[in-house]
Amino acid sequence: MIDDFYAEYGSLTGEKDAIDVDEIITALAKTVAELTYGSDAALRQRVLEDLMREISQFEAEFTNAPASDMRH
Repeated sequence: MIDDFYAEYGSLTGEKDAIDVDEIITALAKTVAELTYGSDAALRQRVLEDLMREISQFEAEFTNAPASDMRH
């Protein structure tokens, strides 16, 4: 998904391997909006809550595990 975003829009600096966190957040927001477009409010809310829970779980893993033990 992120590779597709950079392939379509490129990076602000024009660097091939540059990662801009704001661009990634925008890409994720657009993707979630596309996935939930036309869904009822309860489903959109559940998707957002699931996403936040996953982010929190990964943050905990990154904080507590050596780099070699992190899942991808």
